[in-house]
Amino acid sequence: MITFKKHSYRKMTNYEKSILLRLLEISFPGRDEILENVNNLLVKTFDDVDNCGSLLFKIEDTKSLRHIPVVEASFMDKDGIPIEYILFVTKTGNKPYELEILKYGEKKITTKPKPSSLKVLKVESPGTNL
Repeated sequence: MITFKKHSYRKMTNYEKSILLRLLEISFPGRDEILENVNNLLVKTFDDVDNCGSLLFKIEDTKSLRHIPVVEASFMDKDGIPIEYILFVTKTGNKPYELEILKYGEKKITTKPKPSSLKVLKVESPGTNL
C-alpha cells in the first residue's frame, strides 16, 4: 500500500535534485526538456513496502499517466543490500512521472549515496505501458 508522507506537492530537496540530475546524464527522449525544467518540478514523497521515500512528480496533464522506465541506477548500501533508483516518464509527452527508490529485503537505507557513486544505466527495453 502506498502512503503519502505529505499531502501537497513540494520542491525537491537539493539531494533529491542531485540524484535526478545524475540519472539525467543518460540520454532518452524528453530528457532535455526535463533538464530545462528541473528547478520547477514538484514532487510528493511516498513510502511503499520498502519505505525508501520514492518521489511522485506532479503532472498537469492527467491523460498521460501511462509510464515507462527509462533510466536506472544502483548503489550498494553498507549492509550489502543494493539500493535501486528507477526514473519513470510518461509514455506520451515524456514528462517525469516517478523516481522509484527501492531496497530489497524491507530494510531501511543506511547510507545516502553520493550521486557520483551511482552506477547509471539506460533501460534498453522499457516494456509495456504501466
